[in-house]
Amino acid sequence: MKNSFIHSFIHSFIVITLICSGFTLNAQVRESFPTDHTVIEDVMPKPLTPIKCNSVDANSCPWNNQPIKYMAVNFHYFCGPGGGGSFNENGDGSSVNSPTQVNAYTRAEAVLKEANRQLSGNSPPKGSPAGTSTCKINFQLSLKGVYVHRGNYPPVVQTLPSKPKDPTDTDFTNSDKVATGSLSSLKVNTGSELNVLFYPIVQVPKNLSNGTISGGYTYYGKDYVVVFGDWESYQTLKSQKKDDPWYLGITAKTLLHEVFHTFGLNHPHENASECDDIRKGATCWQWSPDPLNPCNNDANLTNNLMDYSGDLDFALSPCQLCIAHQSMEGIGVYKQKKYVSFTGSCQKPVALMYGPSDFCPINSSPTALLTSGIYLDASASTYEDSYRLTIVEMNAAGQSIPSTEKSIFVKGQIGKFDLAQIFPNYLVTGRTYKITLRLDNGCSEPDIVSKIINIKNCATVGTNGGGGIARVLVYPNPVLETLNIEYALDRSMQVKIELVSLISDYRYTLKETANEDLGMHYYSVDIPEDIIGSNFVINITTETGIVTQPIFIQK
Repeated sequence: MKNSFIHSFIHSFIVITLICSGFTLNAQVRESFPTDHTVIEDVMPKPLTPIKCNSVDANSCPWNNQPIKYMAVNFHYFCGPGGGGSFNENGDGSSVNSPTQVNAYTRAEAVLKEANRQLSGNSPPKGSPAGTSTCKINFQLSLKGVYVHRGNYPPVVQTLPSKPKDPTDTDFTNSDKVATGSLSSLKVNTGSELNVLFYPIVQVPKNLSNGTISGGYTYYGKDYVVVFGDWESYQTLKSQKKDDPWYLGITAKTLLHEVFHTFGLNHPHENASECDDIRKGATCWQWSPDPLNPCNNDANLTNNLMDYSGDLDFALSPCQLCIAHQSMEGIGVYKQKKYVSFTGSCQKPVALMYGPSDFCPINSSPTALLTSGIYLDASASTYEDSYRLTIVEMNAAGQSIPSTEKSIFVKGQIGKFDLAQIFPNYLVTGRTYKITLRLDNGCSEPDIVSKIINIKNCATVGTNGGGGIARVLVYPNPVLETLNIEYALDRSMQVKIELVSLISDYRYTLKETANEDLGMHYYSVDIPEDIIGSNFVINITTETGIVTQPIFIQK
């Protein structure tokens, strides 16, 4: 195994109170399909009659000829108050964000597609004779939402066990499992969608200097799984200026390992598996060049998904797949049917579109917006090969204004886009628009989402170079929940942002001190829940001074 791939499975936990500030941008409405397309209903076929899974072999896989099962999943990323510590809406958790940087939405799509690539095949178990047949996995994941949370989350620490079998073997403390397990209030649509929590690791053992580790845990039949280490591996490779697909792959495999735990599968290497058609007790995760090491023998190696092998092309036995499929059909011991649908053999596109509802462009005229900066992000949308983007102006009653609709059709995949560039000289300050995104892929019905945005009339605060900041916008003002801060630096410098009360000694750090490059910077944050009072200022502190902007908080 290339690096440590770990897993911790726990059966119970103590609920603790977690104070945090969640942050999501998911204001979108899923619409009906147009009448010129046939809708394939998500109807479960007649389930299998419960069978003893140990009686199934590779020549009698009853699910092989069924439609593919799709499990609906949501991906969650957890950042510190300033956005660092994980992927966020605008970037990869670095001190500087840019429109082209990897962010939570692009990472979510990459992990999902890699997981489905791995699920598209099923390797024979290591040690099997050449040509050994295997059952189809016939299972895929369908991404339904991406959520970014900011707050003071409890640290997750990885420690070495007292007698590790390998220097890179690690484990999580029980308190870490309890802490991450208590994030239940942040889960969404738990009645129909499995939630995946990509939780950051705050501390890594010193002897794991490269930090490229992956792990997670879940519960049998539960509505969420936890995955650790993806962001840490990404940051390590970024610092080394490397692009190694194995690390993305091991995150995807960790996710799948945990998902199959929710179906009721256990660890073969712990002799806890319910199946007789797999090797139990195997502890050889990778081949060893040492002839005296038992892992020097291919017959002792394992590539089973439920072991800790680093192989991305893994094996699942007929018995294991039988347990999983019966769980997805609602006839197994752990019934996960509520998360699963059948939509045929084609992976249906899913349209996801994120961004603020209110825009306050720095450069705007009283009429048309002449500059770019009205960004929405559809990077998490999946399995599209073309898309149509439509914009229409809305009146005060929420109705479309006739003769104001414009649209574009594009072949290819959609990512982050700037409405001011796509529809030049169209957007007008002080008006409201409805944005509709339709995805197609030629083999399934389309998926459509829409979002309402407002173009605000905002005054630019010119600072004349004060503190090295050329201009600042803080909006909306007054603010109820989510605050947006935009500022332009005239050179690279250290920046810290604080919320300071004018009527008490309350002070809250919105963004920790970090180095930022010359140019525009965008930052959004939820107002802390413990706010007392209403009159505040935003202090943006640099090496050469402080720029202050008044803000009124409606609480």
